[in-house]
Amino acid sequence: MRVVVVTTSFPRAPGDPSGHFVASEAEALRQRGHEVVVLAPGPAAPGGGSPPGSSGGPGHLRVEPLGGGEAFGWPGVGPRLREAPWRGVAAGAFLARARSALLRHERDHGVDAIVAHWALPCGWPVALPSAAPLTLVSHGADVRLLLALPAPVRAAVVKRLAARAARWRFVAVRLRDRLLAALPGPLAGVVEAMARVEPSPLAWPELAPPPRGEASRTYVVAGRLVASKRIDEALHHVARKYAGRAPPRVLVLGDGPERRRLEAVAQQTRLDVRFLGLVPRAEALGWIATADALLFAARRDEEGEPTVLREAAHLGTPVEWVA
Repeated sequence: MRVVVVTTSFPRAPGDPSGHFVASEAEALRQRGHEVVVLAPGPAAPGGGSPPGSSGGPGHLRVEPLGGGEAFGWPGVGPRLREAPWRGVAAGAFLARARSALLRHERDHGVDAIVAHWALPCGWPVALPSAAPLTLVSHGADVRLLLALPAPVRAAVVKRLAARAARWRFVAVRLRDRLLAALPGPLAGVVEAMARVEPSPLAWPELAPPPRGEASRTYVVAGRLVASKRIDEALHHVARKYAGRAPPRVLVLGDGPERRRLEAVAQQTRLDVRFLGLVPRAEALGWIATADALLFAARRDEEGEPTVLREAAHLGTPVEWVA
């Protein structure tokens, strides 16, 4: 089969955590013998366009970069557009190019299936004019965007998506249920009938262990430094829990618009907090694997099934929930 994957997030270099779960799925399709073309923002990943960590096998995978890198990427399109609204022009240009590229592939080579990661915007508007069987994949940001729309607009968009798609995959039950609850009854029934819940596959690179002696008594916080992650609450949680006694060190992995404010919060709590920034995924997993616990403060009903929780479970690292 010839499969076109449309996504607004995909690794642009080895170790880039952006869209690594999309890369894992594209690689899984390739290993099953499919010819896979990924339409993504920014320049192609090194190594002839294959995703970082890909290996030999019967299929073929090629990344087709379509610009728009200014709008898409870490820590997410929302924070990037709020920081610089002019990036919306680049986002619109990427969507137009993705739509044209999809139709070109369909006309010139034939397309057997389309996988649109994030129903908005990769399903609507990019994939709507194509005739190939379409699978929508909702990771969370697109569900939150749909929920933020006025009810009549949300219903109209979902109705078009449901009429066009063959399947609608949600990476977590919570995401599916939140969307269904926000739809009129008959439309909710249509979406529920075509929906399935299936987390995206994850690849597990060889871990980059922390420097010797660096991982003792350590909490780790990992993710985008945005308000919805409530990382400030995680820091206050540690300060309260260890009031009057020596707390573990807290490592913050990731970056984003909240970093400067979080650094000020860290100073106020007088914790030993180190902001490591956006590190390669293998390094981040190495820190998580050797930590005493992963701190998680985001609201799970809004997040769905965050990748970092699956990573911690795979690595055997306890999760300390922050209320």
